[in-house]
Amino acid sequence: MLARIARRRARRGRLHRSGNADMPMSLRHAAVGGASFGGERKRAICLTVLLLTLMGVFWPGKAMAQSCWSPGSLSLSFGTVTGAGVTASSSGPLATCQSGAFTTYFRMCFYLGAGNQSSGSISPRRMIHHPTSTRMDYYLYSDAARTQLLGPVGGGYPTYTLDAVASGSNTQVTTPLTVYGRVPSGQTLAAGHYQEENQEGTVYYRYGTSGYPTSCTTGGSGGGTFTTSSSGINANYVDTCAISTATDLDFGSVTSLASARDQVSTITLRCPTGTAWKLGLDNGAHASGSTRRMTDGSGRYIHYELYRDGARSQRWGNTPGTDSSDGTGSGTSQTATVYGRVPAQAVSAAGSYADTVTVTLTF
Repeated sequence: MLARIARRRARRGRLHRSGNADMPMSLRHAAVGGASFGGERKRAICLTVLLLTLMGVFWPGKAMAQSCWSPGSLSLSFGTVTGAGVTASSSGPLATCQSGAFTTYFRMCFYLGAGNQSSGSISPRRMIHHPTSTRMDYYLYSDAARTQLLGPVGGGYPTYTLDAVASGSNTQVTTPLTVYGRVPSGQTLAAGHYQEENQEGTVYYRYGTSGYPTSCTTGGSGGGTFTTSSSGINANYVDTCAISTATDLDFGSVTSLASARDQVSTITLRCPTGTAWKLGLDNGAHASGSTRRMTDGSGRYIHYELYRDGARSQRWGNTPGTDSSDGTGSGTSQTATVYGRVPAQAVSAAGSYADTVTVTLTF
């Protein structure tokens, strides 16, 4: 009799609560009969788990908030560096931004502090050669032309601004925070590996769903800040000879060449102390045999010559030890002067005349 009453109560409980989401009440009714109705209890528990699972799949959830973060770190290698300097660029660190339910527009500003060897300076920054404590100067920029220094927040340096757009439905988009590096020429350094670490970056961002915010700190509907890490900046310095600059030899504008016209240019190089070097010049791209010529590009030419001395008596050629300009390295920048002359000659047509000469450094 008690068992029948318990079953009737259990059935009433299930019928009474049919369609009601308050499943724990059904479980309490089903438990009145005690252990003899374990089967009923098991079915009720399974039903509860199934409903919760279905609710997790189909019930509309709250949209995830828009946000940005950095999944990578800054790493830049200059590779092999000589006294002539070098440039390099990095595709990291990265910035990942996530939209909400709708397409989201992000505007970010990237700032980068000094590393652990720069003593707070970013102009220049410095890498260290640990065996000798020698430091190599370098610079980081936000543009490929290397005119916009990348600096810390509040340092008064140009703002590195980037935009990104992520479509709706919690979509993520990743943008590289590309950094452009330069090691300047003319440094006298110990050969070996140089490095600097701990360049921590800071990114401010704002976002909106109707277009890009006014800036990375104002406008839009929200924003935030995140930081980036660094796995290091490094370079391998090789103490060897290198040409750093060769200036143009510009003879200017004239109305005639009834008399000779002279001009000079310079070539700057660096070689380790005691290293013998020889600097050669070829005959140019438009020479006729050994006669150097400038052209207007239309088959007309003006003859000219290059010399090693101010008296313009020693022709400058490309045979080491014969007609080259020779010297010995000092470990610092050295300059060789090119003495040019356009001799008096008839010119068939007015125009702009030019030539390209290749400089060869032998050591």
